[in-house]
Amino acid sequence: MGGRFIAQGFMPYKDFTLVHPPFYDLVLSAIYKVFGYNFFYGRYFSVLLSIACVILVYFIVKKLYNSTAALIAAFLFVIFPEFYSSWYRAVQEPLGIFLVLAGLYFAGTYIQSKKNGGHLLFSGLCLGLAVATKYTFIPAVAGFVAAIAIISTDWNWRKVSSYFGGLLKREFWILIAGIIAGFLMVTGYFIIKTPRLFFDQTLFSQLGYRVGNRFETISLKLARLSPGIHQILAFSRGTFAETISTLCVLLCIVLFIVLLFKKKRSKSDIFFLVTGLISLILCSFFNPIGETRYFVSFYLFILLAIVIFVPALNIDQAKQQITFHSLRSNITFIVACLLLIFFLGSTIILRMDYNFLNSTNLTYEEQTYKETIAYLESVKAKKIYAIDPIIPALATNLNSALEFDTFGKIITIDGSPDKYFQSLVDEGVDYVVIDPFSLLGITSSGQNIRELISDIQKNGVLVKTIVPNDVAILGTQIYQVIHP
Repeated sequence: MGGRFIAQGFMPYKDFTLVHPPFYDLVLSAIYKVFGYNFFYGRYFSVLLSIACVILVYFIVKKLYNSTAALIAAFLFVIFPEFYSSWYRAVQEPLGIFLVLAGLYFAGTYIQSKKNGGHLLFSGLCLGLAVATKYTFIPAVAGFVAAIAIISTDWNWRKVSSYFGGLLKREFWILIAGIIAGFLMVTGYFIIKTPRLFFDQTLFSQLGYRVGNRFETISLKLARLSPGIHQILAFSRGTFAETISTLCVLLCIVLFIVLLFKKKRSKSDIFFLVTGLISLILCSFFNPIGETRYFVSFYLFILLAIVIFVPALNIDQAKQQITFHSLRSNITFIVACLLLIFFLGSTIILRMDYNFLNSTNLTYEEQTYKETIAYLESVKAKKIYAIDPIIPALATNLNSALEFDTFGKIITIDGSPDKYFQSLVDEGVDYVVIDPFSLLGITSSGQNIRELISDIQKNGVLVKTIVPNDVAILGTQIYQVIHP
């Protein structure tokens, strides 16, 4: 929806709320300008990015390690359960992952041999664009910068000054300059035009919502940790998705700990260990274990670091008779293969754990969306608003409220539900949709949503109820707003 409105000439942060940096929305708007608006173009774009990411991973790891490791790393990026749903959804993560990998590709030669330091400028530009895509890539960028500083250091344990030698290297500052330039290339216009709105929506709201503030009580800080602790303790009793997500993050943390004890390390090994450590620590500030998609920076580097286990495969040795000794000497390769089997099996389970309505493969959501949009078109709705923004996103022939991001507006920014609803009325919204799919995912933050629903019900008339396959809990309600 953000890309759609930008393509129509509206300005994010000023004309509508956008709680993330604008690069992904700007890219989508360019796609819509060229090809016309279609919700699925965003998904096709993610699929193309996922293919590009797999190709990049292969060439990065082949340069830093060997062809065998490159094939395994590429396969990991295809089947990793915590990435698989991002590869076909219209979300920021595929673009951010692609940009971080592009930055790593440009830095590959420098990481390996400290040559081609000038390429770090292009690496920095990619990393700056990743931050301008979503702030959850800040851990990846911070880890990247720290790793380059360490690799650049001519370390001598007897000289304290050498501990910080990397900060004085020209290549380090080339990287920093590239990151700043890449970020400002996208955000500079908005920082100049609407600085207060830009920082309030993208930065301060996220700090308050994700990180909290230093004035919080101890009980509140513990409350922020509780979802992650609960998920770890109860992962075996959760859904398939919750169990697999928790196992993925725990397994990756265990792998990282094992890698720390590796005796001999190349510069590439050191790079991945540093980026993994810093990413893990910083990702925990976004959301401690609770929502594993906030660990994308850590996952990105730990999947690449797994290839440290993988030796170059010798075809002649592989043809020899398998013995206990040969298995023992290739235990790290066997571990990597077991990881592949686990991730592949988990992804297959997640794909199977999807509830279809009937033999035509029409889902509950699809039935509801189609019937809702058809009704709104039949009554010639002038302007619609839906708590779940996918409904107006799919409705290409319907005019939508500019303030489409309910979650961002009244939960992330913590806006007043009353004022939010009044702004929708003032904008001319005449039909409002309350659907269950967005509500099912809201737990502790549900009070604001409930207040908004109460306002809608008080100031509107229920004109249509849609219940797919007579499943009452999935009922969707359409209200006509009564204007004074």
